[in-house]
Amino acid sequence: LTKLEYASFFAAALCYLVVRNTDRVSLQIFDDKIREFFPPACTTRHLQNLLHALETNRAGNRTSVATALRRSYPLLRRKGTLVVISDFFEDPTAIFEALSPYIHRGFSIHLFHVLTPEELDLDSKGLMTFMDLETSERIVAHTEALRKAYREAMQAHITALRELSIRRGVDYEVARTDTHYFRLFDRLVK
Repeated sequence: LTKLEYASFFAAALCYLVVRNTDRVSLQIFDDKIREFFPPACTTRHLQNLLHALETNRAGNRTSVATALRRSYPLLRRKGTLVVISDFFEDPTAIFEALSPYIHRGFSIHLFHVLTPEELDLDSKGLMTFMDLETSERIVAHTEALRKAYREAMQAHITALRELSIRRGVDYEVARTDTHYFRLFDRLVK
């Protein structure tokens, strides 16, 4: 599965479970702007709309979680559970600055950091072309020359997100696309 498919399947299953429990669920699909927003509701029709949006969702422009969080805050009038599913490829400090209003308002926050095995551990495959799925920008590089620095940078990024989450009382989980997303539901039941 691609990261987008993995995130969409997990979000769809989560929406289904919330509506089945007769609780309200909202959905926001974003990149550098809010592309779709569905206010909280719990009807079968609402669920169908959410599932359709997730099924037809395609990668768009460069993603900014921090911008999306700032823009969505006024749209969410009641505190509740905030689930953010992303690859979080941006400055962790900016993300947590954008999360601050939610934290202060008492939201229960869960961050699911969706990563492929290849992103976690850059394989040594020689000269390769890497393509940014959001911008289609291409870079040619020799993986062996990048491998050690890449691993260290990726681990530092994950560590920064994890440490900020612990300090701010936010739940954080790396969601690997090579594991089933069903295991992520355990993080939501506390």
